[in-house]
Amino acid sequence: MIDLSGEPGSVALRLDMLRAFEEKTKVDWRETATVFRGLNAARHLLGKCDEQGIGSLADLQVDVYAAMVEDLATGWSEATLQTFKVHIRSLLLVAPNLPIRTAWFVGTRTGGRRGESDRAAYTRDEFLALADAAQRVVSQAHRRITRAYADAFVGSTLPAWRDLPAGSEDRRKRLLWLLLTDSERPTYAVYKRDLGSPSVTDLRYPDANSWYMFKHWFLLTAREASAAATLLTCREGYNTSTIDRLTVADRSVGVGDPDSEFFAVLNDKARRTSNRYFTSIHEDSNDDIEDPEEAAHEVGSATLRTGRVFRLLHEATDPARHHASARGLATTTLLIYGSPGPAITKTSGHSQRSLMQGLMSGVPDQYRDGGWIPTGLHLDFQMLHRTYQVVIERAPTHNTRNTHTRAYLAKNPEARAQADATARDGFTQSVATAHQRMALRISAEAEVSAEVNSGLKDTATVACADITHHPVTGTICRDNFLMCLACTNAIATARHVPRLALLHGALEDLRSTMTSTAWEQWRDDYLRLHAFLVNEVRLDQDGIREAAQRATRADRLNVSRVLEGALDVDQ
Repeated sequence: MIDLSGEPGSVALRLDMLRAFEEKTKVDWRETATVFRGLNAARHLLGKCDEQGIGSLADLQVDVYAAMVEDLATGWSEATLQTFKVHIRSLLLVAPNLPIRTAWFVGTRTGGRRGESDRAAYTRDEFLALADAAQRVVSQAHRRITRAYADAFVGSTLPAWRDLPAGSEDRRKRLLWLLLTDSERPTYAVYKRDLGSPSVTDLRYPDANSWYMFKHWFLLTAREASAAATLLTCREGYNTSTIDRLTVADRSVGVGDPDSEFFAVLNDKARRTSNRYFTSIHEDSNDDIEDPEEAAHEVGSATLRTGRVFRLLHEATDPARHHASARGLATTTLLIYGSPGPAITKTSGHSQRSLMQGLMSGVPDQYRDGGWIPTGLHLDFQMLHRTYQVVIERAPTHNTRNTHTRAYLAKNPEARAQADATARDGFTQSVATAHQRMALRISAEAEVSAEVNSGLKDTATVACADITHHPVTGTICRDNFLMCLACTNAIATARHVPRLALLHGALEDLRSTMTSTAWEQWRDDYLRLHAFLVNEVRLDQDGIREAAQRATRADRLNVSRVLEGALDVDQ
């Protein structure tokens, strides 16, 4: 139960915050620790609002909120500050009464986790350079681990290591099997003599250096795991939380082609309330590469298909799962790597989880700036994920189209500019088409009858040459007055322009309050009206606004009644 009665702030302010908590705990704040951190963040926000005299979230303006967030930075560590920002932002995004402009500002991420950039996205060349470098690291790790794993299985059939000649290939393979299964523990001196010294040892743990030997031969390092996560993001657009939950793919899926293998990958989007789980199918094939084995390991060959990437990672982490099973832990987690030291059993960070002593899973935060990253670049998974969405793929990836547009395209300047240009081109074309099909044209007063000039022929929008004879039915006209712009009987002079300009503005206001589906019933009427004012009367937006200001009280009443449907024949 969440109780804010003893916290600072007005009753209305605390009620707004309680409703936000209600929404979050219904959707994705299910762990007590998460709610506790959110409660701490809410207390500080309530205190800041109280200091500023803000009585409810409806009074929280952008400049005040920005100043509050800036003020939080004083006296807090970077990690604590980021936790506060994330939880305050999460609460405000679902809170009632927050002003629209403030909600937009809160929804636009400013800053991120340690080491993340303020840039919206990588360039295409930077993205491909990271993908290429990551593939190189993963391919080399795969070759190292799979060769040792194959040798270990050969060693499983050989006699005891003591019965094999020192320094022989057979003894090396037998010792690899012992390392893998932890079934016997020769001294580190034996391992060092017959397997060679690993690249990393630790004098603090003299009795555990055999673990470093095991890690050297059979485990991804944290550096290689970060490269693997990068490669998955570059191939599929995953975010880190999805990579954390990836499991070993089902390799039994096939379509009858003996030369191809298919991987069925279960995707887990934990923040979704529906359709959380879905399966994607990836073919393990590199038909466009002359030598697939060469492509798997050659430097500078960022050409592997997603199915081949899953195969490489599956095979590179098989020994880790085998070793865990030998020690009593069965796991299907895909991304497993060796912890920095054998004594580490717990770790902090948003995505790291300790499977067991010495084995980690998930995306290793602290190795995001590993030495494999191309010169001049840094690794930012959030930016990498965003780049895939808005630069590389430019289509919904593991998201609905609405989420893709709102959360990615709308926040990327280049994508937004391109979308705006596309929308303008589409609107211009639609207006041109509407103008071609529009019957109404602007007429000079000298070209029309005295009845039209006097207003006797006026309708609620323009004038009508003969309202008793519809040009199609031949009977009295019963159409909505917005259809006058498509009618050959319609007549418009300069006297009608203010009324039509007012109607144009009213339709624009109406459009801003509707979904695209609801707007469809008004769309054609709006396009015809816009085409008339812009292409016939030759008004720009300022001209349309100035004309609308000249509309009379009667014009305003007519426009209101037309949009309400009060003048329709069936009313």
